[in-house]
Order: sequence, then structure tokens, then C-alpha cells
Amino acid sequence: MRILYFHQYFGTRDSAGATRSFELARRFVERGHQVTVVSSVAQLDDAPRGAGWSPVVRDTVEGIELVLLNVPYSNYFSHLRRISAFARFTAGASIAGPLLPRPDVVFATSTPLTIGIPGLLSARLRGVPFVFELRDLWPDVPVAIGALRSRPLIAAARGLERSLYRGASRIVVLSEASREALLRQGVPADKIVFVPNACDLDLFSPDTVDAEFRGRHGLDDKFIALYAGAMGRANGLDQLVEAAAALQVAGRDDVVIVAVGDGGRRPHLEARVRQLALRNLLLLPPLPKRELAGVLGAADVTLTLFAPHPSFETNSPNKFFDSLAAGRPAIVNLDGWLRRLVEENNAGLYVPADDPAALAAALAALAEEPELTHRMGANARRLAEREFDRDAMAERLCAAIEEVVPQRPPAATPHPEGFYERRGKRLLDLALAGAATTLAAPLLVGLAATVLATSGRPVLFVQDRVGKNGAAFGMYKFRSMIPDAVQHGAGFYLESGDARITWAGRWMRAFSLDELPQLLNVLKGDMSIVGPRPNLEFIVAQHRERFARILQVKPGLTGLVAINGRNRLKRSEMLDWDERYVASVGLRTDLEIILRTIPTVLLRRGASDDVPREFIEDVPAAPA
Repeated sequence: MRILYFHQYFGTRDSAGATRSFELARRFVERGHQVTVVSSVAQLDDAPRGAGWSPVVRDTVEGIELVLLNVPYSNYFSHLRRISAFARFTAGASIAGPLLPRPDVVFATSTPLTIGIPGLLSARLRGVPFVFELRDLWPDVPVAIGALRSRPLIAAARGLERSLYRGASRIVVLSEASREALLRQGVPADKIVFVPNACDLDLFSPDTVDAEFRGRHGLDDKFIALYAGAMGRANGLDQLVEAAAALQVAGRDDVVIVAVGDGGRRPHLEARVRQLALRNLLLLPPLPKRELAGVLGAADVTLTLFAPHPSFETNSPNKFFDSLAAGRPAIVNLDGWLRRLVEENNAGLYVPADDPAALAAALAALAEEPELTHRMGANARRLAEREFDRDAMAERLCAAIEEVVPQRPPAATPHPEGFYERRGKRLLDLALAGAATTLAAPLLVGLAATVLATSGRPVLFVQDRVGKNGAAFGMYKFRSMIPDAVQHGAGFYLESGDARITWAGRWMRAFSLDELPQLLNVLKGDMSIVGPRPNLEFIVAQHRERFARILQVKPGLTGLVAINGRNRLKRSEMLDWDERYVASVGLRTDLEIILRTIPTVLLRRGASDDVPREFIEDVPAAPA
């Protein structure tokens, strides 16, 4: 299954931020799916920028293909700059999505709500299901914190929200409260899938401790309460300052609050710490997830805090689940499902939002009860393992996505031959190939001269391929690699930056110009304009049963493989598309494929010379 995944803030474990999309995507890859993520460079400090500025950069992380738009974003941005960043990403992603190889399903995860626009647009244009993940209730949250005040904009956001809910085959929610909110809006229950944030049990654990953290910051004998996350208006972190002030006035110098993170309110918090001369509130910069695991392990309790507003009670914050995985009690101020989790499982405490005195009292009480704190931490870890294991949550989400994707059609059966198959297809081939050869004659001569001038003879590369009914033929191409290239490097396969490809060959291959001599194969009758992919003899031998069906027709210059991913497809996908063509061959099908080939070639969809053999060959060869 090919998944096109939209998320504006994709980050890995080496990033300082949420990693839900990365953790889910890499598990999809482990299940054998191909995942392409359209994101921005905002969350990836080490994102490849290429030589100079580029509007789009590409990378691969743990098998996940990344298409990164050069749209910066920061929690320090004003509301106007944030809206501008959302708009720029939405526009860029709406262009990039439809140009990528056709997926089997489109998955978009908010926030912001506008991420659903390129997701739904790509799904509609490619005729595939759309799955929408709702992390926070938008526009409820920005309205609650005053970030969205314009009545026309609020009305537009409400309209977009309804459109996305209607257009999605499934809506993924991260909290039970979000599910209830959608049900109240009339969203059918069978359309909603509950997949909360989860615990990375392999990264966070009670034994993962940064042993030097306390010493570095003079906290060896302190009771540490850790807040790790964003420092924005929604987090209501003035209550940290006021709780620290209350503890300092009470003489509780043994309790220290450590806040790790960044955001628009951080300068304000720093100013208040200086103003009140607080010795027990330490503000540290954000840390990559890998490093944060050790710091969390060095803390005694964690803090999951938000500003006092009912809309935040639907939240499913990452920091809470990291705390569970690390086996640390969580103090939460959301009076909703998180309060129920910590109280019913004795895995932490609830304090009312915007009640710093209650927070200070809770911290002082836990500092006096080390055995209770330890017991709560052990309960937190058990809760993480029992209900929020990331592997189990990924399995649930993957099953929901797979459920909406139509199953591949059964193996193709012989297509009954009518006039088009017996006579019309050959007449169309002769007409199109003859016209194309005549019109492209100057280009053919120019390309031949370029190959001759830049890499010598031979100009043409002739390779045996298997044609209709298993007959072998010599397929013509302009030579784009060094002579006898198959005797070197990766043999019949390509590798990243393959040195065997010549300078002229690289740009010819980018636009499929090296394949123009196959017009001669069409005129000779070896090939057709449209048909299955022409394959090498050893590949046909490895999949004899499937090629027995595929080779009922002539291979083609273009076909369903070429317009649905081309070199970015796995072998199983290529075989599926070729069998589908054999089952549907006809004039209408061929004309549609020819028309769709033009933008595919011009926009270089699926044209790639860096797809490894391990990716392509996902189907075991048939026994000899």
C-alpha cells in the first residue's frame, strides 16, 4: 500500500518536538507499506537544503520518503506570520501532492486545520480514500486562546472543518473527548477511529536516566518536577512561575521546577523569573527526543499543564505519554480523560488549571512521600505497557487505513479480443509511432550527436527483453551509461548517484528521452505504444505464473506502471498494474494512458535513478 502522508511539522527522534508522525510512518514501512511524507523544514534542523536555497528538498529517513517544503515556522511568529506560514505550506503541498506518484490512500494530520486542504485535494484528484487525523479541535482551540478572533475567518474555519469531516473516509481522534465532540456534531460513529498518542517504550523507561543531569545543574539533592514542551499561550505557564514563587516563600528549597522547551511566551517567563528572583525554576532550551528521555528519567515527577479552558480537555499531549513510558508520576491540570487516567490508575495527581497554590501543594506533598511517588511511577509504566504501547496504536491506525483502501483486483484473466485488439491497436501504433518518429527526427539526431560527442560509441544501447508470448526481442535506447555497464556496480539495478550514468544520460533519463528509439520497436511490431512494462528475461523467469498472463499482449512504451509511480514502485506493484492493464486493454484505456503520460514525463513523476534493489524486489522469486 502506498500512503501519501501530510504533516506540516514532521520530526524525528533527533528533533525537539512531537514525533507521532515519524513513529507511525516508520511502523507503516515495517509492515511493507511505502510512505511519502509531505512536510516542511520547520521541525527538522538537519533537513537537507541542497546547494543553495530550494523550494523543495527531498530526503529519506528509515525508509520514509520525505518531500520537504521550504516553509519556515516558529512558535515566536506573530499570529499574522503563522497564518502566512499555514497559507504558504497549504499552497505548496496542494501543488506537490498531486504531482507525486499515485497513492492508495491519503492521510493528513492536523494541526493546523488547513493541512486537510492538500490532503483532500490530492485524494480527490487521484481518486483514492482520504483519512483525516484530528489532533486538536480546530478552530475551537485558536478561538479559545484568542488567536482567531475574526468572525469571517472563524466562519471559514468552521466551513472547512465540516468539509473535511464530510470528505474523509475515516477521522482519527486522539482523545475520547474529541470523539464525543465529533459525535455531537453529527459525525457517524463508524467513521471515527480512536488512536491516542502513545508511549515509546523502547526510548523512555524507568532505567533510562541521564546520570549527569542533576550534577550539571546543581540538583543532586532536589525533588525535580519536569515540564517538557511548548511554551506558548495555550500552555498557561505563568502557573509554573507562581507555583515556584509559592514554594520559595514557604521555604521549600528542596523542590525545583525544570522547564525544558521554547515558544512565544518564553521571554515573558524568563523576565518573571528574574523579577521574582526565583532560585527554584530552571528554564532550559528544547532537547531532541533522544536526549529528553534521559532528562525525564532524572526527574521525580512530570507536569502536563494547559491554560484554563474547556477546549483543552480534549487534548492528548505527547509529554503525558512520555511520562508514563518513563515510569514517572504525571501531575495534570486537564479535568477530562487525563484526570481520569491518573486517578483511576494511581499514576499521578490532578490539580485544577490556573491554581498555582494547588500545584505547589501537590509538589510539596509528593516530595514528602518518596514511596508514594515511586509507586505512582510504577503504576504509570504499567499503564503505558497495558494501554498505550506505540506498536499497538500503530497497528490500530494501520488497520483503519487498510480498511478503506480497495483491495487489489484478482489476477487478470485473458481479455476477449475484439477488433481493436486484433487490428485497431496495431493501426494506432503505426500511426502514432510513424508520426512521432517523423516529428521527432531532428530531436533524435540531436540526441544521437550528443551521446556520440560526450561519451563516444555506441550511440544506441540494445538489450534483450521478453515480448508477447515470451518471444525475445532487442529493445533500443539511447545509451545513457558507460559501455558494458551491467558488468560493473549494481549490475542490472541502479544505486544512488550511480557513477555508471553519463552526464548526457542523466538528463535524458530525467525526461525519458533515452527511450525514444523504442519507436523503432513499435514500428517493427516488437512493442506497442501502450502495454505492460518490457522486462528482462531473468525477471520474467522469477515470476513465470504472473508473466504468463501479462505477456498475452505486447509490452509498451508507456503503460499503467509508467503513470502510477514508475521507478518508485515495488515489483509487486508493477506486476499488479501490468495485470490490470491486460484485463482492461482497449482503445479508451490506451488513449487515457497516452494522455496521462504527457504530464508524467514532463513533471518527472516517478523518474528516479536511486531506488535500491532491496526496495524494488519485494516478491520472492518462484522456485526454479
